[in-house]
Amino acid sequence: MITVLFLIAVISMASCSGPGNQEIIVKNGPRLGLVTATEAVINWDTFPEYRGAVSYRVAGEAEFKGKALSGEVTNRQSVTINNLKPKTKYEYLIEGDQTVWSFTTATTDTASFVFVTMADNRGQSDTEDLIGLPVAFINIINDAVKRDSVFAVNAGDLFYGKNPNIDTFRKLYHSFKTAIHPLASKIPYYISPGNHEMSPFTSSSHTPGFDPVQLFNTEIHQPAQLEGYEGTVFSWNYGKVHFVSIATNQFNPLVLTPLHAMYYVSDAQISWLDKDLKKAKIDGAEFIFVFGHANAFRDPAWPDAGDLGDLEYTDIAQRDKFWNVLVANQVNAYICGHRHFFDVSTHGGVVQWMNGNSGSVVGGPNQYTVWTVNGTLKTVTAELVDDTGTKDPTKTRTFTK
Repeated sequence: MITVLFLIAVISMASCSGPGNQEIIVKNGPRLGLVTATEAVINWDTFPEYRGAVSYRVAGEAEFKGKALSGEVTNRQSVTINNLKPKTKYEYLIEGDQTVWSFTTATTDTASFVFVTMADNRGQSDTEDLIGLPVAFINIINDAVKRDSVFAVNAGDLFYGKNPNIDTFRKLYHSFKTAIHPLASKIPYYISPGNHEMSPFTSSSHTPGFDPVQLFNTEIHQPAQLEGYEGTVFSWNYGKVHFVSIATNQFNPLVLTPLHAMYYVSDAQISWLDKDLKKAKIDGAEFIFVFGHANAFRDPAWPDAGDLGDLEYTDIAQRDKFWNVLVANQVNAYICGHRHFFDVSTHGGVVQWMNGNSGSVVGGPNQYTVWTVNGTLKTVTAELVDDTGTKDPTKTRTFTK
């Protein structure tokens, strides 16, 4: 009986939402977008264009009683399921794929959980990244799958991207989404974009033939919480922990100082961030973590990689305005990347945690971070892990409430 109902659900979805009788091909996905206590975003890429739909049910139920539709005809599907129950496992189906996928909504209570962070997984050329992203990054993704985490954050530089051709960029996003699928199909995968996906030109004197921000938002569907920064500036909660993504690298051709607004946190972001963090505190957040691509502080002893793109170098006064908001609101850590090596330092009581080199062939060693929230002890422990899954006991930090 369950098999029959399953086949009926698949046929029904295709006939209702598919473009005529044309076969629906899932080119990539599904990927989980924002998942909160009451809603979930499902993304996948298709051929041809059509108005996608998701059928869903509470795990264990016999029938897919719920159905949610995409808001437009597209080949980059994004469907939001609303009115869900907290801390509940759901199963779902998308057209063109008979696999039953699942997700679990967030809890609103104090809880123990794991999340993972990474950054800088690009190769050293578009040619290489179009074939496939670095093996070390694939290893990190596969290891992260084993961690039973509730979400992942990538702090940018997803691929090389030094190419003004939009079709090449689309293929690079496809390569990246293929690489993260083993993890992103199971848990939400959030991104704070880096300079490579936001700089589709070979030098600062060039301009791209397309808008990299618009393309990012087409390929990677993320929340729109700040006007002008849709998809790159947003926050979410899991249990009593609050998380924020900011845009240190959001290309703007109209801004000349700093050039194209890169390696920069604008006044609009800082104002929004302050309000968001204050509300989080009022709502009872026990820990707060902020994500961005560019490092805020640098050590003069670091090797000069030829790219001094960080918040301190670009505009130290603006960096201080941003950091003072983190300090005033008692943020636990700012989690970033960009420099392709691990570093941890504390400034005004706020930790800058640089993820390390998460698979890029430019840098090393290959690392990412596993964060364990202990709701009972009110602690969060960060552990650096290499691409073989081995933890470095000397690179551990425990945060206490």
